[in-house]
Amino acid sequence: MALDPLSPMLFILVMDVLNSVVMLLLKADNVVMFLRPTVNNITIIKQLLDVFGHASGLVTNLQKSSVTPIQCKEEDLEIISNLLSCGVKEFPCTYLGLSLNIKKSSKAKLQFLVDKVADNLPTWKASLMNRAGRLTTVCRPPMYGGLGIHNLELMNWVLRIRWLWLQKTDGARAWQGLDLQVPSNAHVMFNMAMETMVGNGQSILFWSERWIQGRTAEVAANLINLVQKKDIKNHIVAQALENHRWTTEIRGALPVQVIVEYLHLWDLVAEVELQDGISDQYHWKLDKTGEYTCKSAYKCLFVGTVRIAPWRKIWKNWAPLRCKLFPWLVFNKRCRPADQLASRGLSHPSACPLCDQTEETIHHLLSLDKFGI
Repeated sequence: MALDPLSPMLFILVMDVLNSVVMLLLKADNVVMFLRPTVNNITIIKQLLDVFGHASGLVTNLQKSSVTPIQCKEEDLEIISNLLSCGVKEFPCTYLGLSLNIKKSSKAKLQFLVDKVADNLPTWKASLMNRAGRLTTVCRPPMYGGLGIHNLELMNWVLRIRWLWLQKTDGARAWQGLDLQVPSNAHVMFNMAMETMVGNGQSILFWSERWIQGRTAEVAANLINLVQKKDIKNHIVAQALENHRWTTEIRGALPVQVIVEYLHLWDLVAEVELQDGISDQYHWKLDKTGEYTCKSAYKCLFVGTVRIAPWRKIWKNWAPLRCKLFPWLVFNKRCRPADQLASRGLSHPSACPLCDQTEETIHHLLSLDKFGI
């Protein structure tokens, strides 16, 4: 069926419908499906694949498929093997040439990718390439003086913040319940940008989320230091408010400042009324729709950066990219007229080579020299 010219078309048509039912990663004929090791889940997935095969003609070959357990019990693995009738591969595994692991990959495991890219980038070609294809890694938006190239570290934060958002707003995700590893700075930004509205209190963490007038940790910073980490991570508002259970989670001596915070927190919590049957609501303050977007989160990471005044004149025009790059270099003082060569102790002409009347500077070349631009 792979050689049938209609196969790709049928595959795309059916995939669009199936994608709303099954969340999966597709690349050519390689499919990765993440599911919980239960009889119900496996049976449903198997039926979906059968329906997909009958509708499109692309029947799943279980003999070429494999099951990779991720922290599964032996009895769960035996159930999966019997129902799917396919081989078992150990975890960690590889997918499309990359290692899949629950831990961060080491540099040694990823070095082969760097070497492969380096082999395709002969250094002698750099001087022959057009500047439009040699954009420097200035990872700031154009309005802040950069070239708009995404900072990979910040993009990593943004995508991990999306995990935190989906963890709160989409309980149907297959990875719900996993301990997501998110950088502390990204976690701080998520707490800052998310507004919480209390409903039944079944999904809001009492100690760590901002649910009391947009604050929690700020209200009782010293008091929270006396609460165990497991309680901070696990106890939800509904549990904590039941019979004032949150008061029993405080351990140790209570200095005067802690007592003041305790009384203040007591008064604030007493004003909260849970609403049975109404789910907790989350609002992303950085986007007017209230929904999380990577664009709004990435843009927020540059708040406080100084804008450059002429950025629209540099980039928002019809000139080719190689022409836009020149005024950007001028603005960032990356051109090298004689005055800058002199400041670096390099050989330079004593006067402007064009007019031979005054010192060569970028201002002189672009504005004053009658023979210049």
